[in-house]
Amino acid sequence: ASATARRTCRQTKMAHANHHRLFLQTLLAQGFLTEKDAIKTYIKAAASCGVTATRGGFTAFVGELNATLKDVFFRVHSTKREDTGAVVYGLINEITDEASKICAPYEVAEMEFLQKLIEEITSTSEGRTTVTDALNLVDRMEHKAKMSKVACEAFCAVLQTDGWIAKVGTALCLGPRATLELAQYVRELLGDNAAACSLCAELVVLGQACSACDRRIHFHCIRRFAASGHARCPSCSAAWTHAIPAAPAHEGPEDDDDVPATPAADPAPRGRGSRRSGAGLGAGAGEAVVAAAPFAEVTDYSSRSKRARRGQGAGPAE
Repeated sequence: ASATARRTCRQTKMAHANHHRLFLQTLLAQGFLTEKDAIKTYIKAAASCGVTATRGGFTAFVGELNATLKDVFFRVHSTKREDTGAVVYGLINEITDEASKICAPYEVAEMEFLQKLIEEITSTSEGRTTVTDALNLVDRMEHKAKMSKVACEAFCAVLQTDGWIAKVGTALCLGPRATLELAQYVRELLGDNAAACSLCAELVVLGQACSACDRRIHFHCIRRFAASGHARCPSCSAAWTHAIPAAPAHEGPEDDDDVPATPAADPAPRGRGSRRSGAGLGAGAGEAVVAAAPFAEVTDYSSRSKRARRGQGAGPAE
C-alpha cells in the first residue's frame, strides 16, 4: 500500500509537471497568447495530462510556473496591447545584460531596421509612426548590406505577423511582443518620458498627454473613458482637448465576463522631458521555437511569419 501511494504521488507530480511543460511549449511556439487563448491552453494542457483545471485556477497556475522559472531568470508575464488594450501573455527574460539582448531570429540588417523602427515609434509624441517614415529609416541604416524599401515593406509585414509591431489605421505602433519582451528597453528609450497610464497604470507609448497636467493616457483607455461619459482628464479634471482617435477595426473587449483580466505589475514611473534614443534591443525571451504547438486551433504566429517570408503573406497584416 505504501509503495502504491508513493507511485501514485510520483505520477501525480509528473502529470502536473507535464501540463506546465505543454503550456510553456505552446507559449514559446506562439510568441504570445491572448488572455483567452492562454486560459484555453492551460485548461487543455491540464486535461491532456489528467489534471483538473478551471478558469479560476489560471492565476495560481501562472504563479506555480513563475516559481519554477525564477531559477533560470524567466517569467510568464502579462501586459496590455498598445493598440487595443487586450491582455496578452508571454515569456520574458529577466536578465538585462548585454549577452541577453537577442530578441528574434532575424538577419543583422533586419535587426538594425527593427531597432531603428522601435526608436522611431518611441520618439514621437503619440507613440506611432507612418509607414512612409518607417520605410525611410533604410536611409539611416549603418549596416553594409542595407535593405531595399521593398524588402523593408515586406519585413514590416513579418514584424506585424510576429507581433513586434502593430498597425493602427495607416500608422505603426509597438506590438504585443515588443511591450512584453522589450519593456525595459522601451523605458530606456523614453527616458524621463517613461510614464504609467493614468487609467490602467501600464507603461504608455501609444497615447496622448493632458494639455493641463501632462499625464499620459493610452488611446484605448481614453476612448473607453470618454465613451462612459467622461471628457476630462482623470488626474486633474481638466477638459480633454485632444481629438480622440477612432478605434481600430479589430478592437474589442478581449476579455469575456467569465475571464477576468489580469493586470501587469510594476507600472513605469512617470517623468517629464524630451524623448531620447537608447542603445541596443532590450532583453527578450529568446527564440526556443517548438516545431508544432500542442493545440492547433491557437494561431501559429511562427508559421505565419515563415509564409510571409516566402512571399505568401508579405502584404500588410490586418
